[in-house]
Amino acid sequence: LWLYLQFGYVLLFSPAFPLAALCVVMNNVVEIRVDAFKLCNTVQRPFTRQVKDIGAWQKAMELLGIVGVMVNCALIGQSGLVQRIWPGLSWGGQTISIMLRLPLPFPQHFSTFSKPAILLNKIQILIVVVLEHFILASKKFIDLVVPDVPYWIRIETAKQEHYRREAFKVSEIC
Repeated sequence: LWLYLQFGYVLLFSPAFPLAALCVVMNNVVEIRVDAFKLCNTVQRPFTRQVKDIGAWQKAMELLGIVGVMVNCALIGQSGLVQRIWPGLSWGGQTISIMLRLPLPFPQHFSTFSKPAILLNKIQILIVVVLEHFILASKKFIDLVVPDVPYWIRIETAKQEHYRREAFKVSEIC
């Protein structure tokens, strides 16, 4: 659970605090050393169980990855990075958050909130949504293309299985 929480904190809050990843790495290095000391000197090695995969945590990590992409794309859109990349989209230094304040109660008092500014904010939101969809599609494509088990591990597993069968045949003969 604590690894999941750390991953979530880094994934969701690293745009706000870029040193979060470094803090997590330092924490994990210290924790690994402390756990190694405990296992070697104070407690016995825990019993292990063979499991096929990490179970429900796999889906939880995938969901957190999707939420992280959405949150980070929204933060990119809110931070004004879109305007810095494409300066032609900015209209009076406004950010995407203006779109959330519509409709304006007294539009005649706000000369900068004109129709072209609203249109540009829609374009900025569209860019952020397209970026988010592109990243999620890339993630799905990589999941489909990259095998779960590398080729060399499949070869080694097949060799071990072959040696096991040969040893079993020899033991049956004797």
